[in-house]
Amino acid sequence: MTTLRYNVNQSGVAKVVTQVKTVVGATTFQGRSATQISVAETVQQSGASDILFAGNHYLSVGTNAVRLLGTASTFRVNGSDVTQTIGLTTALSDLDFSLVPGVPTSELTTATASFLPSSTAGTTFSVASTLQFAGYETVTVPAGIFTDACKFVQIIDSGVATTVTRWIAQTSGVLVRATRDGETQELIAATVNGTALAASAKQRTKTR
Repeated sequence: MTTLRYNVNQSGVAKVVTQVKTVVGATTFQGRSATQISVAETVQQSGASDILFAGNHYLSVGTNAVRLLGTASTFRVNGSDVTQTIGLTTALSDLDFSLVPGVPTSELTTATASFLPSSTAGTTFSVASTLQFAGYETVTVPAGIFTDACKFVQIIDSGVATTVTRWIAQTSGVLVRATRDGETQELIAATVNGTALAASAKQRTKTR
C-alpha cells in the first residue's frame, strides 16, 4: 500500500490531496488481463468541504512499461453514487522506461465512457497520446530532494490537447512532481509499504 500527500496549486487555489493506492492484483477488465490498482483520494481546501473520490485503475504491467487499459471511478452527485467507467480499445502507454531520451512515441486509441446506474449508452471518442522520456532531473519538493528523477512529457488529445509533465522517483516509481494546464502537484510525504520515502530521500541528499 502506498500513501501519498501532495500540495496542489490549481490556478492560484491551494489544496492538499491525499491518495491511498493499493495493488488489488490480477483481474480482468472488459475481457482482458489486467493488474487492478485501487485509489482512494481526499481533496482538502480551506473554506470548503472535503472532496472524496474512489476508483480503480486497470493496467498492463511489463518489465519496463506500464500501459493503461481503463479506469472506473465513483463520485457522489446530488446525494447518489455514480460510477464512471472508461475503457480503451488499445491500451495506452502511461510510463515507458525503455524509451530513448528525447524520442517520442505516438499512439491512437478509442475510449468508451459509460455511467451507472444511468442507462444512457456509452460515449465513444478518440484519444491520441504522445509520450516522451525527457531524461533525468533533480527535483526539490516538500518531501525532499530527489536526484535523477525520470521526467516524462505526455500530450493527450481527446478533442483538446493537454500536456502533462511528470517527474518519477527512480527507485520507488512514486510521482514526486507534476504540471498540467496551470496546475502544479508536489509531493509532501509518502509511505510505501510502511517505509517513509521522504526520510530516505533526505538522507541520500545529506550523504552526497
